[in-house]
Amino acid sequence: MSLRHKPELDGIRGIAILGVLATHSCAYMAVTPGTKPFLTLMYFGQWGVDLFFALSGFLITGILLETKSATNYFRSFYARRALRIWPIYYSVLAILFSVALISPWVAANTPPRQEWRSYLFYLQNIPMFWANNIFPQTGMLGHFCS
Repeated sequence: MSLRHKPELDGIRGIAILGVLATHSCAYMAVTPGTKPFLTLMYFGQWGVDLFFALSGFLITGILLETKSATNYFRSFYARRALRIWPIYYSVLAILFSVALISPWVAANTPPRQEWRSYLFYLQNIPMFWANNIFPQTGMLGHFCS
């Protein structure tokens, strides 16, 4: 295995992206006799998320196996992940929570203010267990669960 780009996985990524987009677009289509078969097919696009998780597991395992002999490989791995994820994560939170303070529509489509702290500490999956709600209404931040 190598840390370099694997172009053979790009097609699988593309299929996963199309599946996720198709599933999300189902919410905006009316159910009619003409659209029902298409909507049924689009429902299976939710497997795109599973495909992304499988690809991530494969790639992350490859990175860990390739670097396992390096000094401090776990620390290096998590440092790279943090530097890749946290800047955009906290930028999105800062923008969205700032806009939610002045926009009722954005505020209605973001988690309640009492849950904002969980997002700031990267613990956004915890409130769903406090509320006994496996699928909380997180609105615009629903994709942050992964």
